[in-house]
Amino acid sequence: MQLTIIKTFVSRFLILILSFGLVIYSTNMWGSEGKGTISIVVANAAAVSFFSSIFSGSSASYFASRFKIEKVLLYAYLWSLLTGLLIPFLFSLASIQSEYLLYLIGISVFSSLLSTNISLFIGTQNIRKFNVYTVLQQLVHIIFIGILVYMFGKKDVSVYFLAQIGCLALLFLTSFFRSSKDAIFPKYHSQKRWAEICLNMVGKPS
Repeated sequence: MQLTIIKTFVSRFLILILSFGLVIYSTNMWGSEGKGTISIVVANAAAVSFFSSIFSGSSASYFASRFKIEKVLLYAYLWSLLTGLLIPFLFSLASIQSEYLLYLIGISVFSSLLSTNISLFIGTQNIRKFNVYTVLQQLVHIIFIGILVYMFGKKDVSVYFLAQIGCLALLFLTSFFRSSKDAIFPKYHSQKRWAEICLNMVGKPS
């Protein structure tokens, strides 16, 4: 228990340091105007996450202990896609950073999907994976920015959003495998094995 608390504290400290570094880098790289654009898009994404969290995100942690995980994932993913597409579109109709609509959709959808998977780690009492993925959201984002800036030579503020989308998408895919292998794949394999047993029984001569 004490070790878990220490690890959680360390992960929160790392997130704080990485977030602070990202803010400083963004300000130096794109100036106050670029930082303002980033802040608005991030704020809009946070507003989308507020609505998506009704059935996904932290709500998945609550439902994970009461329903089958595969059902929780299905409904949470569908809700994440719906809110991640609809609400940014409504923002664009209100002319709220409409030029960054596609970036907002990508960030909103993958952020909600990833939040669902991470929350499932809490629901299944896997605090270690929860801490790891919360830190990776900041770390991988910074790495992706470095790749786009220093390897591909991209300099405009869209780099921040492209890197964030790539980070969220990558972590979603890896966390999906980790969160579902104990719920979906074993069930699939057990059903497959049961079918093989039944076929062998039917095929045996009497």
